[in-house]
Amino acid sequence: MLFRNCAIYTMLLSFSTQVVLAAYPPIGNTAAGPSNAAETFAQPSSDDFQDIRDVIEMYSEVCLTNNAPQAITGSTSATAPTDANSHAPSGLRKYCDPRFMLSLLDPRDTILPFTGKKAAFWLTLASLVAGLVVLEQYYPYSGYIAEGIRYNNTILLSILYGMEPLMIAFFLIAAQYPAANPIPNQTSGDIEAQISGSQTEDTALVIPCHNSQEKIVKTLEAALKHFRPEQIYIVDNGNTTAPTDQTQKIVKNIHPNINYIWLPIGNKNIAQFTGSMAAKNYKNILTTDDDVALPTNFKAPLQLFNDNVKAATFAIEAIDTKGKKPIFVGWQDIEYKFSDLSKLVESRFGGVMYPHGASSFWDRETFIEVLRRHDTVYYAEDVKLGLVLQKTGKRMAM
Repeated sequence: MLFRNCAIYTMLLSFSTQVVLAAYPPIGNTAAGPSNAAETFAQPSSDDFQDIRDVIEMYSEVCLTNNAPQAITGSTSATAPTDANSHAPSGLRKYCDPRFMLSLLDPRDTILPFTGKKAAFWLTLASLVAGLVVLEQYYPYSGYIAEGIRYNNTILLSILYGMEPLMIAFFLIAAQYPAANPIPNQTSGDIEAQISGSQTEDTALVIPCHNSQEKIVKTLEAALKHFRPEQIYIVDNGNTTAPTDQTQKIVKNIHPNINYIWLPIGNKNIAQFTGSMAAKNYKNILTTDDDVALPTNFKAPLQLFNDNVKAATFAIEAIDTKGKKPIFVGWQDIEYKFSDLSKLVESRFGGVMYPHGASSFWDRETFIEVLRRHDTVYYAEDVKLGLVLQKTGKRMAM
């Protein structure tokens, strides 16, 4: 009985904590600096990546070229590893690392800094748990519930099958869909007018890619309706000394002024960091995957930004290369729509937890700071972007 009750209360505590974290993302101590953020994740690779970040920062201008691809190299005491994860445990060993496992139990980011809201929440939660414990002693309700479920599975099935529709109904009620942007007049052919309408004058488009010769054409054709060629940064990356396909040639055939960077490190986040460092003349960064086509009515979400909100994510749609939705692509699109709904609700109640991995919009300085703190491990890299953003004291909107 005691073990079962402890399990029930632990599940209640875990669920309640997740709810409050979704509503009020934990804000770390911004005065602690990047080193504390690395300790929070306890990723053994964070310090090891500092050398390659330094190299990238020093040589970000060198790797920009309109001719041959250049790798990030140079005479410096910091040598770039050929593999971004060469110093870190890989695969299952990484997630069995004792420091990483202990970091999952670190309560500092949830509790500190200790504010009045957090004090009220923990006091309320403690009172609720204490009340349930006392109630159990005088009225063993958990036993009656377990007994009822054991002999009548209808209750359990009703909860299991009814929970998701109720959640979706709540999302539909709570989510506030923004008004659709008007579709611009595409007959004028005035790129400056289109850029002004898209509000992208101060924004660079950073596209990490790898073996993208089959996908990059449609992506760039859509992007050039909203960005000048020199605003676009293609960061081709892989663990080889030179590109392995014709992406660079295709990019330069589309427009010679598009910035092409070859990064001999196969890592999406380091590619984003490289492109953001190179785009030093721009205030904002839009980063997308190499198969994301911007819609004709795209507009930079500058209206969402303020002193606290420094990033934004977008609703995305799944289509195939022909713009259609066959059955499997349609299922993927349904998943995206559910994700969009949850992010709209999060945006209304405290901030989006993390962006879609395919596309997000950032204040450039904030994005660089977040990427400096990121462990650069590809597993759930988009989730980590959101978690690190919260540690900087900033929020994401949608």
